[in-house]
Amino acid sequence: MKYLRLLLVGCGWMLTMGAAQAQGKLSGVVQDSATHEPLAFASVFLANTTLGVTTTEQGTFVFPKVRPAPTTWWAPTWATAWPRSP
Repeated sequence: MKYLRLLLVGCGWMLTMGAAQAQGKLSGVVQDSATHEPLAFASVFLANTTLGVTTTEQGTFVFPKVRPAPTTWWAPTWATAWPRSP
């Protein structure tokens, strides 16, 4: 009986740990490469997904619920900007 109780508690613990790792949060800051100023309202997309967010006025972004994936960092070295009208 003691073995069965220990087995059930262990299985329950493992299930909750698996559920806790099922989703994560990805956040960061987008900055201008030359001035290091934060880029407000920039679009940020996760590669190979349809998920995208927009940065805040401080250049921060958050993907609140993303599934863990192999750690691969990719950042394009290009950007599109439009001149402001006077």
